[in-house]
Amino acid sequence: MKTLVVPILYLLLTSTARLTAQGGGFGPEMVLTNQADGVAEVVAADIDGDGDLDVVAAAYLDHTITWFENLGGFFGPPMIVSSSVQYVYSLKVGDIDGDGDLDVLSASFGNYDLGWQPNLGGGVFGPRQVITSSAIGTLAFVDLADLDGDGDLDIALGRQFFGPGLQLTGAISWIENQGGGTFGPLLAIDSAIPNDGVAMDADEDGDLDVVWLSSQALEWSEHQGGGTFAPSQTLVAGPFASRRLRPVDFDGDGDEDLALFGSGAIAFAEHTGAGTWGLAAADVAFLGVFDIDFGDLDDDGDLDVAGIGIPTLTWIPAFDDFQLGPRVLVDATVGAGAGIDLADLDGDGRLDLLYADREVDTVAWRSNRLSIAPHPLVATELEHSNERLGTALVAPGDLNGDGRTDLITGSPRAMGRHGRIRAWSPAGQQELWVRDGVGDHDELGARLTSLGDVNGDGVGDVAAAFPDDQLFQGRVEVISGATGNLLFSHQGITSGDHFGGAIAGGGDWDGDGVMDYAVGARSHDFLGSSSGYVRVFAGGSGTLLATLYGLTTNEEFGRGLAFVPDRDGDGKDELLVGHRLMGQGEGALLILQGGTGLTLGSVVLPGVGLDFGTVMTSGGDTNGDGISEILVANPHHGAGAGKVWLLDGATLAVLRTHVGSASEELGASLVFAGDLSGNGGCDYLLGAPGFVSASGLLVGRIIPVNGATGTALDGALQMQGAGAENFEGGAQTGFGRSLAALGDQDGDGFAEFTAGLPLRSRVWVFEGLNPVALYSDCAQGNAGQDLLFLDGAAGGAPRRVTYSVGEAFTLLMDAPASNGASASFAVAGFLGVPTVPQQTPLP
Repeated sequence: MKTLVVPILYLLLTSTARLTAQGGGFGPEMVLTNQADGVAEVVAADIDGDGDLDVVAAAYLDHTITWFENLGGFFGPPMIVSSSVQYVYSLKVGDIDGDGDLDVLSASFGNYDLGWQPNLGGGVFGPRQVITSSAIGTLAFVDLADLDGDGDLDIALGRQFFGPGLQLTGAISWIENQGGGTFGPLLAIDSAIPNDGVAMDADEDGDLDVVWLSSQALEWSEHQGGGTFAPSQTLVAGPFASRRLRPVDFDGDGDEDLALFGSGAIAFAEHTGAGTWGLAAADVAFLGVFDIDFGDLDDDGDLDVAGIGIPTLTWIPAFDDFQLGPRVLVDATVGAGAGIDLADLDGDGRLDLLYADREVDTVAWRSNRLSIAPHPLVATELEHSNERLGTALVAPGDLNGDGRTDLITGSPRAMGRHGRIRAWSPAGQQELWVRDGVGDHDELGARLTSLGDVNGDGVGDVAAAFPDDQLFQGRVEVISGATGNLLFSHQGITSGDHFGGAIAGGGDWDGDGVMDYAVGARSHDFLGSSSGYVRVFAGGSGTLLATLYGLTTNEEFGRGLAFVPDRDGDGKDELLVGHRLMGQGEGALLILQGGTGLTLGSVVLPGVGLDFGTVMTSGGDTNGDGISEILVANPHHGAGAGKVWLLDGATLAVLRTHVGSASEELGASLVFAGDLSGNGGCDYLLGAPGFVSASGLLVGRIIPVNGATGTALDGALQMQGAGAENFEGGAQTGFGRSLAALGDQDGDGFAEFTAGLPLRSRVWVFEGLNPVALYSDCAQGNAGQDLLFLDGAAGGAPRRVTYSVGEAFTLLMDAPASNGASASFAVAGFLGVPTVPQQTPLP
């Protein structure tokens, strides 16, 4: 039975242990010991058989092996396994004698021997038993594995030693476990000089071979059965600067590959099947790393990599197909990292970081805090693992006739990168239809645009873009919102066009009452390199209505597109086109007349940057003049901070700007979201996927903005326990890259909205913000008064009157004498926060 007395005393005795700040998504450093002189290796294993992972450590200069009992997420004092292994290293843990307990195998540099210690039960260890000491030399590697298939753990080892004339030689050998921990003699496999090695099934024949890394090649000896090994062969030719290797199935195909490291980078040797190997794509820079380990740290289904070295503890998130993201710093104060192991030490189901720092004689761990808990205002979470779900989101309207706006989500990495899009009802919590990509690397769902109803069935449709298709010629598919079936397909004119890089829908170009759509190809070379063009297609038939060309080299005409309402009174909507001034300057916008393509005007602003106009949207009236405003962004403005401009729909004058913080890419996504603030107007959302949290994590964020005032909706959110600065997505999620407005899903009078977390393959649907909370004294903790709020939205000023609880009062109202239409007012008296305004029309 465990007791809390010992660990409490131990924590008091080690109160001087360092506690560095949380970083990289992990908690503060929790020190098990800072007295392990020259700690060489650390391993997590259930030593006492109680179901949680304990810690075993080898201290090279202390000549000791110790273990630390896990007492429910904190650890007891060091307990001795052995204190007489001279210069101990190469620590391995496994059930060597077959009694169900984990034993400890170790090598001694001082005695040049290899030995093991039996676990007698509950973490009590017997004396060390030497397996071999005959000129063992320096062990380059040792591995515990059942090499001969008899059910016992044998030993594979690689050695380096000096022969006659101080000539460096080596040997690959194995030692048979003859049962119960009795070992036979060293059996030769090869005379190579290894730097590291491992026992693994290198040819997928069901038995374990031996693979090793030398400076000249990655080599192996095939197990031919019964402990007989064939002469060595080269798996991958060198030379290799890497000196260490780790098995890992980095491509997710079910067989083990190898990570080679120790030279300032990680190289990946890929097992392509039946004993065939090759080097994977380019090396991944990982400077100063001594040891690495692999595991799914961020709960996205992909194997991430963590490393420790001099002077950092870091990790790199992996995404689909082992695409590695940026390196994330956990601790920059490591003296000399000696070993790392990823293991769930606190029993919460997530892999924590266990590591050793030999410069300060420390064994320590950090709790994993990378899991994504849904934001407090998330009503629904949609998840489909390993698909990049949420890369693109569009809300084309009511697809199933229930009166609620539905959502179409993009999953470009589904089905081996064929891609997939889904129509989904947030209100009904059901999938409406699914459409899969058909071509290799189509990545259907990477780019989606809502088009409005182009086929006249009363349901909004959607465009899927493939700008990299057919040597970057580009392709666009128009898909029915009602069924998911293909309506029309269009291709670029020639290779390199990037046709589909921008799409606009929801405008009537030819005035026939049917929604048309426009597609940009910014890289087309007709009137000079990357002069670009835009094509406009007819809704209903998909026929080409117009092709509009850029006029100068590098103009990139068509880099951004948006339809705007008819400005010249001819009944045809105009088209807003992004381009570069004179083919070399900053971004600008042209307003082209519907039907003709003639230039009606332009938007040229100073200091907007090269990418102004690459992201834009319309469809929200923020100033109440009946004309939709336009949001235009340059996410790369200010070295990646990002900047957003709100343009007046009537005059195209700048109403306001929003500037991002360092590298957050503000404006990477934009959407008019309806009335979020309760003022009767139209508010909007800004996405910033590069936002870094106060703890240094790349989490991304979205900012809800009051359309009337331009201020972030802090007040309404803080009343509900959240602030605009808290609209964050969690580490390495891609949050803020995609947004969509859903309207009122639950009938409470407040608009919902949705955001994607594509790097975690999730979509969050947020509750309406319920700004009524702003009007409650009680929401601020004052429950001593009743509250009367008179809504002045119809023209008068809002007024708030308070009375003591139980105090009588009289309310007199005069109806407007000259207004025959009904007006509304709200009377509310409450001790809490009403969720629905109570409105009564005046007679």
